[in-house]
Amino acid sequence: MTAPQVRFNRGSVWRYEFEEGAAPKPAVIVSANSRNHSRWPVVHVVRVTTAPKTARPTIVSLPGGECVKGSVLCDDLFPVYKENLGKQLGALSPGVMHQVDNGLREMLGLA
Repeated sequence: MTAPQVRFNRGSVWRYEFEEGAAPKPAVIVSANSRNHSRWPVVHVVRVTTAPKTARPTIVSLPGGECVKGSVLCDDLFPVYKENLGKQLGALSPGVMHQVDNGLREMLGLA
């Protein structure tokens, strides 16, 4: 029996060690699925933090019921090798991903 293929989907949340030796933190994949599902070894993620943050257009506060708690830092974008992602924690809801899209547009000057 073969192992199931891992799917790196946009909006999925994974554990990732942002700093060597530090505890893994949640990271949301924000790159397009066409790229994520290709042989390209890298996905792009933004960090989720539980530290209190001042409201601004590039920070999305996560409502109750999401797979993680805290805020998505849309201005904290990282390229990450797929092989370095840890355990998948779930996925953000479409409504929250729409807010993340808006935060990314703001961060990239596409708003």
